[in-house]
This record gives sequence, structure tokens and C-alpha cells, in this order.
Amino acid sequence: MINNPGPQLGNYRLLQKLGSGGFADVYLGEHIQGGGYLYAFRLPPG
Repeated sequence: MINNPGPQLGNYRLLQKLGSGGFADVYLGEHIQGGGYLYAFRLPPG
């Protein structure tokens, strides 16, 4: 588990921005309690 506080999205803490493209930004997230990881995509508004 990485002990780096970051923005929280539900039960996941966003650890770092992995990249961005034409449609979304991609972040690496870690489950706060279980320690599992996920990729989170943030779409621009509109």
C-alpha cells in the first residue's frame, strides 16, 4: 500500500496521473482499505 495522500474518488485514492489523450485523463488509483489498484479515467466536461 502506498502511503501518499491524494484526491479521493469513492473508496479509491488517486496516486498519480499516468497520461492524457484526446478524450480523457488517466490516473492510477489505490483502494483505501484493500490495497487493490485501478485505472480511473476523467472525461472533460461537456
